[in-house]
Amino acid sequence: MNYETIGSNFSGTDLVYGGHYVGMYDSNSVTLKHDWQINDQWSNSLMYRATKEKSSWDKPGGEDTDISEPITSNLEYKLYSDNFKYQTDRYTMVGGIEYSKGKDNTNHKETSNTSLFLQGDWELVPHVTLSGGIRHDRPDSYECHNSISYKLGWDITEKDTLYAGRSDYYILPSLTQLYDHKYGNADLRASEGRTTSIGYNHEFTPDNYMMLSWFETKSGVGMTMNSTTDKDDPNYGQYQNSIGGISRGWNAQYNARLSDAVTVKLGWAHLFYDEKDSFTQGYAPKDKATFGVYYDKNKFSAAFDGFYFIRDKRGMKEGIKGWPSDKYGVYNLALNYTADKQTKFYVKVDNIFNKLWAEHTDVIWGGGADSWYAMPGRSFIVGMQYTF
Repeated sequence: MNYETIGSNFSGTDLVYGGHYVGMYDSNSVTLKHDWQINDQWSNSLMYRATKEKSSWDKPGGEDTDISEPITSNLEYKLYSDNFKYQTDRYTMVGGIEYSKGKDNTNHKETSNTSLFLQGDWELVPHVTLSGGIRHDRPDSYECHNSISYKLGWDITEKDTLYAGRSDYYILPSLTQLYDHKYGNADLRASEGRTTSIGYNHEFTPDNYMMLSWFETKSGVGMTMNSTTDKDDPNYGQYQNSIGGISRGWNAQYNARLSDAVTVKLGWAHLFYDEKDSFTQGYAPKDKATFGVYYDKNKFSAAFDGFYFIRDKRGMKEGIKGWPSDKYGVYNLALNYTADKQTKFYVKVDNIFNKLWAEHTDVIWGGGADSWYAMPGRSFIVGMQYTF
């Protein structure tokens, strides 16, 4: 049995829309779970979870904004699930049933969904594994939906693995997306589509290996927000559906141990999105390189990591600087010294060069120059940990 409670009261100045704001968020959750190892092959997990969430956001006086009254929410969620697992040397099967229910106490609306799922992994022949699954959703306000997934994996050699597969996805709108008093859309359809993936892994040594993968996601129906900048438009900012859309990308990762004390990680990811979904206007990265160098010997350890980001500018409005920078690097450093088994000292510096960068912006939606939501600048943490 687990009980968790979270309470927060906050206030500040909104630099994008202007003016002072105040808000609160409270959450209470109870979870009951029973795990049962029936025998060497069968196991079962039964769970019940109930959650209540309350929040509010207000701008006293409504300064320089279209918010005329506090934005409040009062939501309840309940989840019941019973899952089983069957496992042998060559076969694994997982299945179960889930029932979820959400209630919006502010708008007096409810949603629910019952789902059944079954998935299995089967070693067809030595070194060749077939995985497949099906999920059946029966929501109260939508038609029933079946999602299918399958993947074939082949251990070509002891050091080379190849896999390929497809999987459907089906995402029901949340209570906020449906019934929020300002941005909700009760006619919103569920999001659905399919992802295809291919991957290859090669192990040079147990501490030296690379991973390559490619994916393509085709969306039949998507969920996004109305992109109009006209605040007089009745659909301004409202959740809406998009029809069609495609995203694809590849990712390469390399991990190596250079010595007993030094390891490195290198990566490069490339992403592409078309202009039919919510990743237009520069929200989607085009390329992102990541790295990490780690040292650990005796009582001292250190880590230097970070990323370099290149934004895809397709879809950006002509002549508008929508982001602080379209090409930038963010680097971090951490140092640790273990004096003895009980005492540890540490120093951490994030965003060493104090780079101004953002993951969200309001400029492209008419928010004015420099109205982006900047990520944290340079920060220092110095501490000591003592274990009794």
